[in-house]
Amino acid sequence: MKTQLQKLNIHDDMTVYQFLQQLPDENGYHNAAYGLSYPEFQAWLVRMEDYSKGLKMPDWMVPSTEYWFIVDDEIVGNIRIRHYLNEALKNGAGHIGYAIAPQYRGKGYAKLMLAEMLKAAKSTYQLKEVLITTHIGNVASRKTIEDCGGQLKKEADDHAFYRIKL
Repeated sequence: MKTQLQKLNIHDDMTVYQFLQQLPDENGYHNAAYGLSYPEFQAWLVRMEDYSKGLKMPDWMVPSTEYWFIVDDEIVGNIRIRHYLNEALKNGAGHIGYAIAPQYRGKGYAKLMLAEMLKAAKSTYQLKEVLITTHIGNVASRKTIEDCGGQLKKEADDHAFYRIKL
């Protein structure tokens, strides 16, 4: 099995667009590209590229970068990393958010994807630890985070907060 994280590119095409249309908001994951037309998606790609560079962002945001997780030439997941945390993110979404398309769930891809992102968090973004949150009842995500070294720090407002030292 060949796996890779592929960073969002403003030239991403219909394959990425169609993949993102399979991922509605659920379990705390937000997909801003879901439901967009293809021309709106192309504008979204440019906006996300800018955000990854800290450009043209709303004041409340921090730079973040989107990645696609590819297994044997098929996109199976989306994962994003926020380059650092502001106060709202420390008490909310944390550094990393991810989702696996429904048809690929239960195959261990989330664990592989998160493990790859943790390597990038350390090497590319120079993070020493990351915060990841999930809904308390999302057993699969909690197991994924714990399998990747996540230590539960607290549960609050229906969310579990995990820290992973890198």
